Amino acid sequence: MKMMRDPGLRNSSANLTSERIMHDQNSAVFAMELLLEIQKPQKKTMKWTCVKKEISKKRCTTFHPAIYLLFTSLSVMSVGIQACFAQAGKGVLEIPAKGVFQMPEDTLVLGELIMHDSSKIILSKSAKSYIKVSRMKVGQGCFIIGDGLAGAPGKSGRAAANPVGLCKNGLEGEPGKPAPDGEQGKDFILDVVQLELKAMLGISLIGGTGGDGGNGGKGSHGSKSTIHCACNGGNGGNGGSGGNGGKGGVLTLRAESPASSELMTSINLNNRGGYRGLGGEGGKGGLRGAGSSERDSKFGIIGKPGTDGKDGQEGKPLFYSIVSNSVTTGSSAQK
Repeated sequence: MKMMRDPGLRNSSANLTSERIMHDQNSAVFAMELLLEIQKPQKKTMKWTCVKKEISKKRCTTFHPAIYLLFTSLSVMSVGIQACFAQAGKGVLEIPAKGVFQMPEDTLVLGELIMHDSSKIILSKSAKSYIKVSRMKVGQGCFIIGDGLAGAPGKSGRAAANPVGLCKNGLEGEPGKPAPDGEQGKDFILDVVQLELKAMLGISLIGGTGGDGGNGGKGSHGSKSTIHCACNGGNGGNGGSGGNGGKGGVLTLRAESPASSELMTSINLNNRGGYRGLGGEGGKGGLRGAGSSERDSKFGIIGKPGTDGKDGQEGKPLFYSIVSNSVTTGSSAQK
């Protein structure tokens, strides 16, 4: 027996089939457009505002390494150009207010040096520093510092070991080590054509303080005594000698302007010698040994204190530091 299909059902199936075909066609078109869009070359552009936002957020993008390298290269180039100009005598070194400039080498040649208020120049670590500049402007409260380093303290002596066994005296403590001398203040040459001082310029070339000597070690106590022996305590070690103060540095100032009389009242030079180091303390003496002969035993003697060092010699005064001035002599600067 054959089953007869309903005509309405046949029509609805046909409509559903056509809708599916249309949907499939639309999907194919969308997929084709998406494929074409992906294959298009992407424009790698970024606005400067976006770059600043990305840098501030520290997000990892493909542009960050390039931007970082660019900024770093520009910074290094600017420092290198400034250094080259400085060596050629055409550079300008401007130290901001309360800023500190450490001389990287012992020689600095500039066209212009500007020290704003309360700024400082720390001279190089070498024994002598040289600054040559055509024009130098100095604000208020400015300093050039080249003080010598202080000597290290001497090493203290070790305490003596306790004796082993009966009827043995204590051992003497180890003496303290002597301390090194303070470093000499830096010798400084300032060669300037035109010096403009807004206020007094301080130059400090103080010698370093001598180190303190090491303390002597403690003596050990005597061992147990008997009726046949006395056991004395060991003597303390002597203190180490203190180091001498470093000699004050020497200033050599060559200036064509201003006059020597004005420089004498505008430069505050401090190149005193360094203070002496103190001698180390003597070590304590050891206790006498206990036992039958304790009363006959003696305590160890305290070690002798170390000798103090000597104060450093003062550098050349400012009056003798100004070696040339063409304004007052009417001639070219004398070397």
